Order: sequence, then structure tokens, then C-alpha cells
Amino acid sequence: MQLIISGRRVVLTKGFKDVVTGKVATLAPLLPTLIEARATFTAAVDEAVAGLAHQVRRAKDRRRLAGRRRARVALRRPAGEVA
Repeated sequence: MQLIISGRRVVLTKGFKDVVTGKVATLAPLLPTLIEARATFTAAVDEAVAGLAHQVRRAKDRRRLAGRRRARVALRRPAGEVA
């Protein structure tokens, strides 16, 4: 995964970039096909990563549960009804 880190009106030190890289690496197991991530800093890193992780988990759960919902609806359909 390629990580592009930039700052607006903020000086980013090597230590800060290392911390950000470590925090973004926690998203790698959730998004294995992630190719590139861009981080532009003007706000808190912890809150941004936590918010992004929450969004990813919700999206994955939504996709995972969608198949179950479709299967349940198909089971409730009367025998003579065509899909």
C-alpha cells in the first residue's frame, strides 16, 4: 500500500509520519485490496483513523448481511410466486 502524507499549514516531522503510517496500517486487514491512501493533515489523526475504520466496518457489515436478507426474503415467498 502506498501512503501519501501531506500537511496544510502544518510541519510534518519524520516521527509524526511514522506514527501515521502505523495507525493507517491498522486498516490493512480490513481493506486488503487497498492500493493507495492519501492523508492531508489539518485535524487530529486518531479521530480521523477511528472514523474511517468505523465507516469501513459498517460498509463491510452491510455487504455481508445483504446476502442473508435476500435469502430470508426468498424463503418467505409463496411457492407459486415467480421472482
